Amino acid sequence: MLFDKKPRKPLPGEFERKYQSEQLKELIANDFLWDMTPPYRPMDSAYGVRRIRDNDLLFSFIDRYLGDLEYAFEPNPDGRFVCLPHDVHHQGIGLCVNDEDPSRLEICELWYPGEYSEKNIMGPFTQTYSTMYLLPYDRTDEVTGRIREYFALRPSKSFPTEYYCTFSFAFDHCVLLEGDFLDNLPRAVRRIRKSLVTENEATRRNAEHLISYMKKIMKLLAK
Repeated sequence: MLFDKKPRKPLPGEFERKYQSEQLKELIANDFLWDMTPPYRPMDSAYGVRRIRDNDLLFSFIDRYLGDLEYAFEPNPDGRFVCLPHDVHHQGIGLCVNDEDPSRLEICELWYPGEYSEKNIMGPFTQTYSTMYLLPYDRTDEVTGRIREYFALRPSKSFPTEYYCTFSFAFDHCVLLEGDFLDNLPRAVRRIRKSLVTENEATRRNAEHLISYMKKIMKLLAK
C-alpha cells in the first residue's frame, strides 16, 4: 500500500513567501525543532514567528547561497537553529546566528560525545555546543565554498567508519576525527595538533579548548 507524504505546515505568512528553497521550508517546519525545544510552542505562535525571525539571517544565507546543499537543522541549548551536515553520523561543524551579535553568522561545534566513545557518556556531555569563530562579512563566495567543503568531508578509505566529527578551528582550518576517537585520546590530540600548521593564536586557542574539553570528559569517566 502506498502512503501519501504528509504535507508540511506552511511557514507563518511573510516567511512562506520570502524563502524560495522548498528544502529549507520543510526543515524549518519539521516538528522536531518545535516539539523538542523548550518552551514547546508551535511554529505559528507568536513565539514561533519570533524564533524564525531571530534565525532569519541563517535561513536567508542558506536560501541564497546553499539552496542545493543537503543539510539538516538541530536546536542548540538556547533553541537557535544550527545548520549541520545532512549525514547524522557527521557531527562537529555547524553554522548558526551568533548569540552576542545577531547580525553575524558563526561557525560552531555541535556534537554528542557519547556517539564517539564506547563508554557511557551522559549528563552535561550529552550535547556539546560552543562558538568557534565569526564568519567574515565580505567574503561570501569563499565562505560558501568553505562550508560546502567542510560539510562534504569524509573519512579516508583506510578508516572504514560510518561516524566522524569535523572541527573547524578557523575559517581556513579543519580537522576530521573518526570513530570512537575519545577512547584513543592521545591519538586524537596528536592529529589535532599536527594539523595546526599556523601560528595564529585564535586558531590554536580554539584547538586547545577542544582538547581540554575532551580530556575533561575522559577524566570524569575514569573516576
